[in-house]
Formats: sequence, structure tokens, C-alpha cells
Amino acid sequence: MMKKIVLITLILLLAANNAVAVSVQSDPMTDLAEVIADSNLEVDQWQVTLKETIEYAHAEKILDRFRAKNSYLVSGEEDANTIKYSVRHVQKTNGISEYYNVIFPKDTTYNVQFIAVVKGDVWNKSVREKYVNRINSIKNDYFTGNPTKFACIETSFNDKMNGVYVFNNLKRTLNLKHVKKQDDTVKNSTVKKIFYGYTPLWNQKIDVGDRPLNFQMAVNKGENGNTELTIGTPILINEY
Repeated sequence: MMKKIVLITLILLLAANNAVAVSVQSDPMTDLAEVIADSNLEVDQWQVTLKETIEYAHAEKILDRFRAKNSYLVSGEEDANTIKYSVRHVQKTNGISEYYNVIFPKDTTYNVQFIAVVKGDVWNKSVREKYVNRINSIKNDYFTGNPTKFACIETSFNDKMNGVYVFNNLKRTLNLKHVKKQDDTVKNSTVKKIFYGYTPLWNQKIDVGDRPLNFQMAVNKGENGNTELTIGTPILINEY
């Protein structure tokens, strides 16, 4: 399960709700996986999250479609403000898992939030092909427009490898601009640094002040002493 990133500033969390779409040029997950492979590293975990606000009627139709299929397990829970349905694809397909959340607010003046998650802990040519086919099918089958996409990938390396080389490879390949670094000053925190930047290769961005942003990388100290990288776009979200 992707680790939660706890040092995202409030302004970034607020800005994430206003992700702006630009022309589609490439897929962030496949781009990141290729950069990691080019750096002679392996993908430890990866996850893509799609989010969209939809109307009640459309949300009910989506749930009915899931309930009609034996390959999906639907469960629900309720709190003071929402009714949340969780959907799990019970058949793991070649290293790829699927999960969905349909969140109905009890205040009907608000729309429903629909979330789809595709994830795995292996990445290779076969998984890449199946991921591309599956994510496109999910978008076409369930989403009404252009959902906000959050991608996250994890990799790690030992201290003998130069972390600067890995980041420079990312910076060069992704053509990163507006790069900023935040050092963690929290005592005993495993997060050492967070990098922010912008690449014109990807189809979403958020604006922080007068600068666009769609790349965030957390550098963590692993339990075994390795350095762990968690990279996300447009930002790392707590659901990873």
C-alpha cells in the first residue's frame, strides 16, 4: 500500500481541487516507469487514481453495473455526512488491481464523488500494455468527461547509488522546470526532502502563485537504510 505523504502544504492540498487540464501529450505513469527503468531501478509500487464529480443518477447506474457483475464485490458504510460504497475487482488481472469508491453526500445539493484506483507492485512491458488498455477502458466506461488523474510510483536504491544522478535523470527526461526543494525539519521524520516542479509533457497542472506545478517527489529513508523515492503528479495525495 502506498505510503501517506504527510508534508504536503495546505496550499497544495487546496490547489489540487482546481487541477487544470491542458492538451494531452503523454501518460505520466508510463513516462515515470520508463525514467525509472532508464536509471537502472525497479518499480516497487505504482498507482493511478481517477476522480470525478458526477450526478446522483449516473452514480446509481454505475453501482448497478458493478452489482450486476460477479467479478465485483460491492460494500457500503455510512457516517453522519455520507454514504460510501467501496467496489473491489475480485479477480486480480496480471498484477493489476482495481478499486472504486462512490461517495454520496447526504446533502443532495452536492454531487457524488466517483473514484477509480488502478495499482500494482510489478511493472514490465506486459503490465504496461494491460495498464494502458485498462485505464482507457475505465475512463470510457464509467467517467463522463475528463477526470482528474493522480499518478504515483515508488522506487528505491541503496546508498551506493548517487541520488543526484537519479533526480538529474528525471529532470532531464521530463524537462522539469520551476524546480523547488523543501527540506524536512521535523525531528525523527523519515522524509528527508520533497522536490516540486513542472513538466510540459503531462496533461494536468495546478498553479501555485504564478508557477505551474505537476511533479512532486518525496525522498524517504527506508527501514533497511535504502533511499526510497515516491513520485506523483500533479501532487502526492494522502490516498496513496
